[in-house]
Amino acid sequence: MAKAHTGAGAAERDEVERRRIDFLDIASHELRTPLTVLRGQAQLMQRRLRKRPEREDESAEVAKMLYQIERMANQLDVFLAAAHLAQKRFQVNPTEIDLVAAVRHVLEAPLAGATGHTIRFAAEPEQITGEFDRKRIEELIGILLSNALKFSRGGEVALLLGRKDEHTARIEVHDTGSGVPASERRRIFDAYTTGSNAENAGAGLGLYVAREIVRRHHGRIGVRARRGSSGSVFWIELPVRQPVKAAPTTAVPQATRT
Repeated sequence: MAKAHTGAGAAERDEVERRRIDFLDIASHELRTPLTVLRGQAQLMQRRLRKRPEREDESAEVAKMLYQIERMANQLDVFLAAAHLAQKRFQVNPTEIDLVAAVRHVLEAPLAGATGHTIRFAAEPEQITGEFDRKRIEELIGILLSNALKFSRGGEVALLLGRKDEHTARIEVHDTGSGVPASERRRIFDAYTTGSNAENAGAGLGLYVAREIVRRHHGRIGVRARRGSSGSVFWIELPVRQPVKAAPTTAVPQATRT
């Protein structure tokens, strides 16, 4: 009888998880269209206001609106990616691109100005050509920057891009938040997991999606404490040439929260 109850409990948990994933999938699709319209109207309003210097205050308010729209768009991307990972529909299609240009494109979005932060971007060399999925790389950078801006206490967030060696690109995002405790740095990338000292933590899916994007590029991702100051450094290493082999198996999300 105990085994029967255990089996029924497992089936019920599986059904709850399936419904949660289906909800993420449907909600992400349904909200994308109105959000795109809202973004377009806000951008049009901003362009008009920029032609009127005397309306600078209104332009600043629209910039705040655009920042929140971008945050919501990034979160929808995370939800959709998490749903596709669970459904084994998540795809990465590397093509020959300039990694630096892809990262610069992310920085064109109104990510920081409305929050009082600044983003310092440095790339050395100024072009890193390799085999990457541009869409997934932009999602990856968006996740890490959004996290850094959300948890930093103001000031500067640094995004550094370079080469570890001739075969590997390295990306670092430096924030000024409260940091990730050493005991949590490995599991912070698990699904539905947030840091124990994170205020206003979200669903705990962003870093999970980031990890899966990196894994499907056959790379590595991790986090360490900033030297000499508070905050964290999230780092990524990506091979510039992709090996010809099957993508790694998706880690099954566990419905637990730290």
